[in-house]
Amino acid sequence: MRRNPSIDGPGPFHARHLRPKSSYDLDNGYPVQCLPSHVRGGAAQLNGALVIRTDPAVRRAAVEAGYALDERSVRTPDVSVVPEGAGEEWGKVAPPLAIEYADRGQDEAELAGKIESLLEAGTRAVWVVRLTLPRRVEVHEPGAEPRVVGMEGVLELPGVLARPVRAAALFDPEQADLAALANLLERFGYKHPAEAYEEGFAAAWPCSTTEAVSRPHRPQKQNTSEYSSVLFVSSHSFTSPV
Repeated sequence: MRRNPSIDGPGPFHARHLRPKSSYDLDNGYPVQCLPSHVRGGAAQLNGALVIRTDPAVRRAAVEAGYALDERSVRTPDVSVVPEGAGEEWGKVAPPLAIEYADRGQDEAELAGKIESLLEAGTRAVWVVRLTLPRRVEVHEPGAEPRVVGMEGVLELPGVLARPVRAAALFDPEQADLAALANLLERFGYKHPAEAYEEGFAAAWPCSTTEAVSRPHRPQKQNTSEYSSVLFVSSHSFTSPV
């Protein structure tokens, strides 16, 4: 499983040797350095985590969680869906979905090895979010050629995610917020934002008057069409709040 063809056999390290918060992964017993992201990458990573974490089918998601794919390999996706049985330390089961953010200076050979390791261990899809222009998402799945989804495209992973994900929501904070809103409404069984206010969410809204609660603040740049456009992927017919 070692990606360097000049090195034969497993390395000397095991998953038990790797400490939490280490700056290394393990690939077949060999350390692989994990470098920090630029601000752009860290911010985009948070957007993706928000979208995935709020999906109605996802019980747990994680940022930079390590998964022990075997006794000599630990891999750390930027964002992942945590599977049942993963435990609380190194994940004992490969994540069904892993998301990697790639920017300038990306070690492409190491990224390819990481993708291969995850898919071999049972990950159903690895989405590589490219932060360089043209922005896009590369979809890697077992036994299939990688495919590219542009910013206007939609990503799906039935059985892992309940709702399709707009590729732009993995980059753009406004798209991520709107996608999370749609996810949370569906998670709690609402077809329309107004239902949430009418059935109890208004009581928790941080306002001091009934009038303010009944008409919550929305950023000026957002309009009703934005709500409708981002919610198009739901099985419900969403309309904009009034």
